[in-house]
Amino acid sequence: MNLKQELELLKKEVNRQKRINHFFILSIVSVFLFGAVSNTKYFHSVTVNRLAVIDSNGVERVILEADNDTVNVPAGSLKRSVTASGIILQNDKGHEVSGYASLSNGMAALILDNYSSNHKLGAVERIGIYSNPNGDAGLFLKDLDQNNRLEMKSKGNGEVDFWYK
Repeated sequence: MNLKQELELLKKEVNRQKRINHFFILSIVSVFLFGAVSNTKYFHSVTVNRLAVIDSNGVERVILEADNDTVNVPAGSLKRSVTASGIILQNDKGHEVSGYASLSNGMAALILDNYSSNHKLGAVERIGIYSNPNGDAGLFLKDLDQNNRLEMKSKGNGEVDFWYK
């Protein structure tokens, strides 16, 4: 598969993930709005550390959580190097497939994952957008072996790096 074909496949995956993200975010907002306009009790504020939306099989598919320190991949639950607070989307097996979070190291990131039986963890970060507290921001595209195929970074000092393979 050449780079152009891989980019086209990844564009399709990004668009699919966008639609899934929009659906779940709208679903969560709809639940709160429906509760506010129906005859159910109105809550001005709800404070939780973790909120999980499950599918009909009881699998957690959307998680809104503060201070998450684990990631669920086919190889099992792994400890993160930093904690993440944000929204995590999981597949029908309960494995993380994307997330939007602020991290305990000050970074903010949107990551789309992919699963491959060729990788020891069974999961790899494929597409990411990030912002660091030092002013750096960028995006990356990785192959299934976690090699950067495309990276664009805007450094805090105004310099821009662009790299592709």
